[in-house]
Amino acid sequence: MREILGQYTNKNTIIHKLDPRLKIVFIMLFSSFLIPVNEPIKILFMSLLIALLVTVSKIPMLHLIRSIKAFVFLYFFILIMYLVFAREMIFYGILSMWKFILLICLSLILTATTTLSSLVKGIEWILSPLRMVRINPKNLALLLSATIRFIPHFFLYSGRIRDAMISRLSDFRRMSNLKIFVSRLISRMIASASTLSDGIESRCYKENNTISTEFKSLRLAKRDYTAIAASCIVALVYFLV
Repeated sequence: MREILGQYTNKNTIIHKLDPRLKIVFIMLFSSFLIPVNEPIKILFMSLLIALLVTVSKIPMLHLIRSIKAFVFLYFFILIMYLVFAREMIFYGILSMWKFILLICLSLILTATTTLSSLVKGIEWILSPLRMVRINPKNLALLLSATIRFIPHFFLYSGRIRDAMISRLSDFRRMSNLKIFVSRLISRMIASASTLSDGIESRCYKENNTISTEFKSLRLAKRDYTAIAASCIVALVYFLV
């Protein structure tokens, strides 16, 4: 999670300049195309497409390797399951592992080329139909933003608490020390959540506020319409392959 989330890289590429709403929708569509397919030719086509997107996005190779490496245990788990229960289908196990790597690359393209604020705005727009059932998408967007921002704080606090306990010769093989570690981490996160709540309240945030006071509104540009046309062509070629 620490390697994938919050790893935006500021580059001057066409992918970075695209509307975040389009990027979210494109990633969802490409993922839906990739997950059910088991034909090698279509997986090869998607692999070349994702490799092209990674190259155009100028994502650092070290960043890409770290993101893929973070799930290496899951890759071996998939292969072991096929070897134990369906050895004759090991080829499909390798394809499944490769599809999972491609999904990670898709998510990395989104997070590496989109700022967190733009990503939350895009999700808020996608959830806008929930207004018909009296659910304010701004509240969900605020919840999502707070959740994502708490992830690095979680790792930061856990590292500090662990280092402090190790400096006091705490043995984490003992259950009592683990309980102390977890309790301190939970209390620290609750304190941070309380501080965030006070900050939101001090800014007069209202749950049912429908007034838009956004600093920057989302509007489609010519490059976005070009990306839509290109995506339609790619989808057509994918189904014809």
